[in-house]
Amino acid sequence: MGEYNNEISRINTEMEEFDSHWAKTDRADSRRDRHSLLSTFSYEGEHFVSEANTESEIINIDYAHRLLSVLNTNQRRIVLGKTIAGYSFTDLGKILGKDESSVRKMYRRAIKIMRDYAGKLN
Repeated sequence: MGEYNNEISRINTEMEEFDSHWAKTDRADSRRDRHSLLSTFSYEGEHFVSEANTESEIINIDYAHRLLSVLNTNQRRIVLGKTIAGYSFTDLGKILGKDESSVRKMYRRAIKIMRDYAGKLN
């Protein structure tokens, strides 16, 4: 599990570096009347109460880790970048130094590998 956390941390660091390149200008800061900071919100009350089943979440995380374990490093980075971080194929291509179509194909192949492995687990 630590291996995946390290991989996710590394991907997040790379993506933060990529985001810093495209950081907003000070123009957004000059429009405080139209922008709210998340730090000003109170995260208490009925809308923030979770009824999640912690045990099933742990089982799902373990299952996801097993599925990710069958992928190579680049496939894992693409799947995590696309699904967890929400990056586009274009952005992932820039990060990995590949073109968008290659990243799409790698993503489709990785999903197929994970589906095949999931079928064997069931």
